[in-house]
This record gives sequence, C-alpha cells and structure tokens, in this order.
Amino acid sequence: MKWRNTYLLFLFMFLGQLVFAQSISNDQLKRQKTDTERVNIYPNPIQLVATIELSLTEGSDVLIEFFDLTGKKVTQQSVRNLPSGSHQVAFNSAELKNGIYLCKVTAKDFVEAKRIVIKH
Repeated sequence: MKWRNTYLLFLFMFLGQLVFAQSISNDQLKRQKTDTERVNIYPNPIQLVATIELSLTEGSDVLIEFFDLTGKKVTQQSVRNLPSGSHQVAFNSAELKNGIYLCKVTAKDFVEAKRIVIKH
C-alpha cells in the first residue's frame, strides 16, 4: 500500500494531552522542505495548540521532547509506526507555562531541534 496518497489518522492520549497525527501526501504540504529542514512548528508563538510538521524518509517511531531553558525535560510525546512521508502532529501546550522551550524531534533517520515560545 502506498502511504503517499493515503490518509492515516491516529489519536493518542499522553499525560492528559490529546495528540493527533495525520499522514498527508507531499502535494498537500504548504511549503517545500529542504533536505536539512525536516521539522516545522507553527504557529510560533504557540497560544494553545501547535502543529508539528515532520518529513520522514523511512518509516519510524518518533519521539517529541520539550525542554525548558535550564535543559530540564518538561514533557514528551511519542508517535509509533509512522510510515515514510510527511506528517502533522498536534501539540497541546495547555499544561506548560509561558516561556521559551526547545522542541527536540527524534526519528530513526534524524534528530532536529526547534526553539518555540509559549504565550497563553
């Protein structure tokens, strides 16, 4: 089965936060990704819910971790068995305080970190 043109929906519950992951075909991406940019988070600053877009070159489990500026991990979410292609994961920031955080996304073939601002 080709995942590129197939929609696959996942609902996850993690530590009281609803996470929604949706596989989308490459032609549905709003912007082109370069080889070095595999993760995009918007809106930034985050008021409540952010979308984490990621692009996988091969199927993988994905770990999304959030760290405060002291380096302390404040929360994490995992998404299992994502196929290769582009995906969107919704992140609910309601349990985090206003501030600057580092979002680290780890997959089988890459690790990427982005700075995010939470402003409720």
